[in-house]
Amino acid sequence: MVAEAKEVGPNRYRESYGRYLEDFRVGDVYEHRPGRTISESDNTWFTLITMN
Repeated sequence: MVAEAKEVGPNRYRESYGRYLEDFRVGDVYEHRPGRTISESDNTWFTLITMN
């Protein structure tokens, strides 16, 4: 499968699925869905899980 990204603006792309490191360029912005807001409880849970 070849990864495709829909261009939604200058240097701005909407991602459909994974890409390789070589596909990225400095300054490009890739949007991905679904979005998620990280809350304080997410940070606490991650800290507890990783014991960090």
